[in-house]
Amino acid sequence: MASFTLVDVAVVKGRETEFADRSKTNFLASRKEAGNLRFDVLQSRDDPAKFVLVEIYGSPDDVKAHKETVHYLEWREGVADMMATPRKGVQCTCHFPSEPSALLGFWNTEPCGWLPGAMDLTLETASSCSWHLSRCQLCKLGNKSIRYSPLPYIVAVFNCSLWVYYCVITMETTNQDLTPNGLINAAGALLEICYVLVFIRYSRERASVIYQALVAIGLFWTCILFFEVVLPLLPDWNKHWDFHWGGADVPLKSSLCGVVTDVLNVALYGSPLVVMGTVIRTRSVKYMPLPLSVFTCLQSLLWFVQGSLLGNVTVWLPNALGIILGAVQLIIYAMFCRSTPEARDVENSLTLSPSCVSTQPLAAASA
Repeated sequence: MASFTLVDVAVVKGRETEFADRSKTNFLASRKEAGNLRFDVLQSRDDPAKFVLVEIYGSPDDVKAHKETVHYLEWREGVADMMATPRKGVQCTCHFPSEPSALLGFWNTEPCGWLPGAMDLTLETASSCSWHLSRCQLCKLGNKSIRYSPLPYIVAVFNCSLWVYYCVITMETTNQDLTPNGLINAAGALLEICYVLVFIRYSRERASVIYQALVAIGLFWTCILFFEVVLPLLPDWNKHWDFHWGGADVPLKSSLCGVVTDVLNVALYGSPLVVMGTVIRTRSVKYMPLPLSVFTCLQSLLWFVQGSLLGNVTVWLPNALGIILGAVQLIIYAMFCRSTPEARDVENSLTLSPSCVSTQPLAAASA
């Protein structure tokens, strides 16, 4: 994580020529680049690690191509709320959906039309770390998450945990070795729990996130209670219902659990396709990250091979569907990747409002 300290200085009035004069005393004017953005910076001559990010020019293509999208509008609204009640040490972050590289932050000294003018704010620290890992970014804006639902992550915790349970009960009653499946899904469950905790930490609707998490926990333990307590009390089911999902030697409990995990797994594999309408309408694939689609195909292919070697339909069937869903995502990406607006096409004259900018990426994976 890169960490930078913004020095305590008064707001510099005017444009670039005026703060170039100021830089002759304590600061050195320079221009830095971070991802698709360019920053005009006043860097301390005494301590190079301290600088004031003065103005930002250009922005990711989201702003030009989709100025009226809810992401941009909520970002403006959030910054306006922050500026309405300035306080020392205020930090906020900005949502740039298509920006996978690290951003620093900026200090804007020029009044904007939708704000009452540049305000005397002291931003004491700014840190950013952006790493595009997988299907979704969770960004915080003024200590709130922006229209990202925690539900996919909560469902992923449910799915991975149920896979661990399935592997344990199946290995207890059969000779199938599902140790890799269990270990990988255990790691995935821990990772997804971390993501849910991030949602809880930064969401203003914290109670709603906690409620959804508690519902998922309740559903998980309801399933466990059914498989471990209720199902054994129904001997006729085991006697008369010849249902062996996952292999001829797989008992009913494992078979039913496998069906539930398969449904959840297919839903998670196909989750990037929920933005297909947006991709087709905007002719832009920035909301459909390529790494996720590639690894969906690759992961599905590997698990499909493993499931086929084991002869376990619970493993190979959802991953066969995952290969198809991943291929559909890659086809859609290939169709619209060339029509996605480039960052260089963005108007360089656009100046945004004061804030510290950082993006916090999150990844969600299921085996």
